[in-house]
Amino acid sequence: MTTFDHLYKLSSKGHHREVLDILISPSGRVRRPYSLDLNHAWYVAGDELYSLGDIKRAMMAFKKALAHSRGDVAAMMAIANCYSDLGNPRMAAFYLLKGLSVDNKNSDLKYNLGNAYFDLGEYEKAIAEYSQVEGGRAARLARKNAKRAVQKMKDRGV
Repeated sequence: MTTFDHLYKLSSKGHHREVLDILISPSGRVRRPYSLDLNHAWYVAGDELYSLGDIKRAMMAFKKALAHSRGDVAAMMAIANCYSDLGNPRMAAFYLLKGLSVDNKNSDLKYNLGNAYFDLGEYEKAIAEYSQVEGGRAARLARKNAKRAVQKMKDRGV
């Protein structure tokens, strides 16, 4: 059993605020014993905030997680998802590209990058990313989105 298991159980039952109260002090610091792994603690906090729909605060928590582990691809993708939800696909693409610089075979990053390019109207780039997505549901969705991108290009007369 890990330090975080109790929090995971509470979260799985939808007790997101309780998890945050246990994890983060009123002053905004990670409480002990969770402060022994600040990267993970801030990621969990971000996940809870995201579940509550507090996207801006979730993004700040994910950025704190990333600050404590510069190569945290999951934090990079979470930040990108926040930017996407906030209607900023350019910043989403920035963090997805950053993630791909660490893990260039990550199909989830490629799929999400395709979506960011799609949202930017950069359909050729979107198709290029979608074509690299492998496996399961993500590949199926990538093929569907690639077809949508092709249609958008046709609609533009490209």
